[in-house]
Amino acid sequence: VYITKGRGLFSSDSTPERQVCKGRLMVLFPGQWHTYYPLRQTGWTEYYIGFEGPTIDAIVGDAFLSPERQILEVGI
Repeated sequence: VYITKGRGLFSSDSTPERQVCKGRLMVLFPGQWHTYYPLRQTGWTEYYIGFEGPTIDAIVGDAFLSPERQILEVGI
């Protein structure tokens, strides 16, 4: 989930509650409990993209993306 405007909160089984804002990407993993929501004062604009297949499996296998590293700063 990519945030382009606003602020909110994210947490999961492996990530304690953290603030997310524009330019951040929240990586969600199948079967993992998670919650995220915009702050009432700011709201947010969000975009979704899904991946599956051997390429993303290799990226996760190399630990570039992992349940322990779910918030990425990718910029706007």
